[in-house]
Amino acid sequence: MKKTHFFAFFFLLVCFNLPLSSQTTRYFQFNMFCGGGFWQDTSFIAAATEPALINAVLNEMEKPYEERVFILGTIAKGDGGFNFNADHRFNWHFVIDKWELAEVAVEVCDGCPFSNVESEVDYWVNNVGYFCPWNSKPVREITLTSLPDTKEEGEIMVFPNPTSGKIYFKQLLEEPFNVELRNLSNTQLRYFPKRNQEEIDLSDYPAGLYVLIFSNEKEWKSQKIVIAR
Repeated sequence: MKKTHFFAFFFLLVCFNLPLSSQTTRYFQFNMFCGGGFWQDTSFIAAATEPALINAVLNEMEKPYEERVFILGTIAKGDGGFNFNADHRFNWHFVIDKWELAEVAVEVCDGCPFSNVESEVDYWVNNVGYFCPWNSKPVREITLTSLPDTKEEGEIMVFPNPTSGKIYFKQLLEEPFNVELRNLSNTQLRYFPKRNQEEIDLSDYPAGLYVLIFSNEKEWKSQKIVIAR
């Protein structure tokens, strides 16, 4: 009888622990604008496994962009295997499930992901211990296949995407290129001649899906972008 009770208890213990071991990690991109001119400050990634936290982020992304709240949480050194912006991997990350969405926070934890936290990571991790970029907003869920491990020749990288205004881009072509902004009806809305590694302000355009056309005398490429408000 005792053996039967023991195995029954063991079976229940294993069953109740199965959901914990099979939790799926999900990754969310947060966009922000720091105003310092560093494109690396435009977005970062946070990860979660807790269903309540995941649902909170998903619900937040259903709101208009300007009504969404920011992230607040514990940070640690290293990219955690997931914290990046375009081809830049950060030297810090939010500890998985040790963060939340907040409406208010003390000023000491506000800052920029690259020009502040990245450049003074020892201070931020060892002294401050947490990060709360006030103007960060959750914009989309990603998969780790979104992480750019390699670059193709001639690749043009656009970030952040979605954007609430400014976008930054860089490319591996040596020659300058022209940039066209088109809507889905293929109507040209804006033309930017002879660009290189720069930025474009799209804050005058309503939320929606657009297409950027990059071209020079040798080739052209297109990139879909989302403007979120």
